Order: sequence, then structure tokens, then C-alpha cells
Amino acid sequence: MATSTLLARVKKLFDPRAFVQAVSLAGLGFGLTISVRSIDSLEFKDWVLPLAVGGYVYWRNGVLGQADGGAGADDESSRSDGVLDRRAPRMGARSVDWCRGSPPPSHQGGMEVWAVVYVFGTGCVHSANNFPGFVSAASSFVGSGEGKTVWFGALTKEDRGAAEEFASRFTKHKSLAKVSVGSDLGLAVSSLSKNFGVDAVPHVYVIKNGTVEWDGHPCNLEQTLALQVGFW
Repeated sequence: MATSTLLARVKKLFDPRAFVQAVSLAGLGFGLTISVRSIDSLEFKDWVLPLAVGGYVYWRNGVLGQADGGAGADDESSRSDGVLDRRAPRMGARSVDWCRGSPPPSHQGGMEVWAVVYVFGTGCVHSANNFPGFVSAASSFVGSGEGKTVWFGALTKEDRGAAEEFASRFTKHKSLAKVSVGSDLGLAVSSLSKNFGVDAVPHVYVIKNGTVEWDGHPCNLEQTLALQVGFW
């Protein structure tokens, strides 16, 4: 288990798209520097600065998955033209380290199982600003009744300690107990991001019986749930 967890964490450190972005930006920096100074006159800082900027871009967009979010994160610039696969990735104990709460329930019999997943980055101000609203929505929807079960969870690509620290900022919200919080050990976040063409955080996925029915910015969540799930 420890070996598989380590391999999963190593895999998620490499993000091809973020790597290309970082290399392109670093290359542009070198190009601009060389265009105004001869290569022989370059100092140490002239080499380090473009590399540092490229490294930061990769760390932010690849490791943390924190493209700038905000209410405009659902516009066409942050999305692909089509969804590749609406099947939700596995989010059980082997795929996600749930530091608070439990994994989403499995679909059984005729019961509708709704899983509402909030993808966040701990260093992203938009993730922090929108999380209380997500917790508030959980107080209205989490539970079972009328042939359906609704589960709320928050998921990050960062490690367990970072996920726990993020959740600890919101302990004053009583409904936090209704929200599971976890660190993605595998490729759940990357899979959702790739299939739906969304790099920005925060982002919410509404899943019914293993299929993503809706995705979007958390500010639109309660209205969406009221229409799709309903109150009881």
C-alpha cells in the first residue's frame, strides 16, 4: 500500500500541460533577455530568473492545479469544446486519502446516489472564499430520503496535511461535519480535469450513480442541486 501510494504521488507530480506551459514561459524569458543582451554578457541572475518563473508556473499549475479560479472560471477559455468521458473516477479509500469523513457511498439497487465533489487548491484564495458556500449547501442537501442519497466531498491534489490544514480553517461552520475532505492519491482530479477541460479551481462536479451530470463554479451549485436533486 505504501509503495502504490508513493508511485501515485510521483505520477501526479508530472503534468504534461503544465510542463509545456513552464518550458514555453522560460524559453520566452530567455529569448527576450538574449534579444536585448548578448549571450556572452549574461549574468547568473539572467539564467536563473526565467528558470525560476518556469518552475513556479509548473508548481502552481501542475503540482497544485491552481490555475486562477474566481467566478469566471467556467468561461470558454478554461474549458475544452467537448467532454471526453462523463464517468466519474474512483474515489474510494484506495484512490483518495479521506482525512475527514468517508468515501462516497456506492450505488445499490434503485437508490440514486448523488456525489457532489468540490476540487480545490489550498493556496488558492478563490477556493477558500467559495468553500463556506459549499459547506452551507451541504447542510441543505446531505442525507437520504425519497429514494436518493446525497454525499458532499472536497478533494485536492495536495497531500493529506495540506487537505487537513485547509479544512481546519472552517471548523466554525457546523455543517463541515457533513463534508468529507481528502487528498487525491491517484488520478481522480487529473481525470476530471482532462475529461471536462477544466484547469481552474475551485470547480464542482455533481455525480449521479457514477456519471457526472453537471460541472461548474460553486457559486451556481445550490440552484443546480435544487433543480436536479430537489429538497426533502
